[in-house]
Amino acid sequence: MPRKALIIASCFAIMSLAFTIWILRKVDNPKKSENMELIVEGMTCDACARSLEHTLQKVPGIRAVKASFAERKVMILYDISLIDERNIKDEIAKAGYRVVENYVEKMNVNAFAEQTGFFSVPLACPAVPGIGCGPRAKPILEQLARHPAVADVRINRTGTILAIRWSDQSSPEQRSDAIAQVQNISLIPLDKEDSEKLQKNFSPADWYGTAEVHHLTDEEGEVLASRFVDKLVKRRVLPQEHVLNFKKEVVRLFTRCLKGSLEMGQAEKELISLGRRYLDSTGVKVFQEEINALKCK
Repeated sequence: MPRKALIIASCFAIMSLAFTIWILRKVDNPKKSENMELIVEGMTCDACARSLEHTLQKVPGIRAVKASFAERKVMILYDISLIDERNIKDEIAKAGYRVVENYVEKMNVNAFAEQTGFFSVPLACPAVPGIGCGPRAKPILEQLARHPAVADVRINRTGTILAIRWSDQSSPEQRSDAIAQVQNISLIPLDKEDSEKLQKNFSPADWYGTAEVHHLTDEEGEVLASRFVDKLVKRRVLPQEHVLNFKKEVVRLFTRCLKGSLEMGQAEKELISLGRRYLDSTGVKVFQEEINALKCK
């Protein structure tokens, strides 16, 4: 097993140990309990992780569950006298998710032999279904692009698949190293059949690289801003003749905020200032209500 695969396995072991220490206080008889860590596909947001936790906690024999959407990991403490690993995986499947078997071994076999490797990633935008989250995808693309084993890296429009074109002279171990260094999310190699299907129609120009991923952020900002403005129009506080100019300025603010060039606190101040320019006193009050509702989401 390559050295980086061992590092991945070691990281998993450390996380499992931390999880075990955390949940030991929850159990009456630790000797009957074992913990397991699984890579699970199908979670599309933090709410999915919480839902899976809630579902598994109802299963007899499962004592504690911790799920992470970003890392696509589920850590479970269970009573070995009441349930086994196979039954737990079946319960996860019943909930609509898929356990990735032999993850570490896959990291050394799939997606590293071909010139272009395809990986499943949890980078869809929760607030705008159908597009990838530019602010989350950009640092990951930039990190991978800096690795000597990577010639090019791109993400699809929906933020669900990453395509990595490996440099000609890179070895499987160097390619594995590039993936191992990605933090906060798990990149799961697609199965050979799915990879081959993608490869047939893959056109890099239709995907988003480091220079194009900001377009996803722009689109996300425009959609969120449009929703915000539409609420004001429906509440009849924004005159129709001001809608176009007002929307342009809101889009600009939202996009700057998403790109990290404007902090949330300053964005709120600029939004309020913008509202006062276009709205009367009643409209400003409604505007503030919508801003507060937006902050709570």
